[in-house]
Amino acid sequence: MEYYSIFNTDWGWMGIVFNNAGLLTIVLPDNNKEFASFPIIEKFPHAQPNNDKGEIFSKKFIHYFSGKNPLFNFKLDLNAYTPFQKKVWKITSRIKYGEVSSYSEIGGELGNKNIARAIGSALKKNPLPIVIPCHRVVMANGELGGFSANSGTKFKAKLLEFEGIKLDKKQRVAIVK
Repeated sequence: MEYYSIFNTDWGWMGIVFNNAGLLTIVLPDNNKEFASFPIIEKFPHAQPNNDKGEIFSKKFIHYFSGKNPLFNFKLDLNAYTPFQKKVWKITSRIKYGEVSSYSEIGGELGNKNIARAIGSALKKNPLPIVIPCHRVVMANGELGGFSANSGTKFKAKLLEFEGIKLDKKQRVAIVK
């Protein structure tokens, strides 16, 4: 059985879906509560509201979007995804707050620096942004690359700057590892 919780942060309304195995999906903040709940209703039509258990998760996101750096040590339910996606997300999960990595660096950790597009495709399907910090992955030249959530790379840039990453006038990360 899936459960959901909708809650407000300093950045807007968020939604989460979880089950007994762990967190399933995150809907990033939106100014409109209904927009935050729509993707949940669409993808998980039988999910039941559960604000009690959801509060365990929501407190961490409320802290994150208020400028604190909480440890996201949630159990995650990623059973519906491919082994490759899970490997990419595991590596991405190690990128620390305030740091970035590149698609090719992640590929290098997987044994092939030339699979940036495959890395990008896996990150595009990330159901748990912020917890699996796909916004911290940029191109080797510092360009932001893609971001499928909210308003795309504008939101990605906002998240990076929020975490203390400096961007130049062309919206590139000044320094990539």
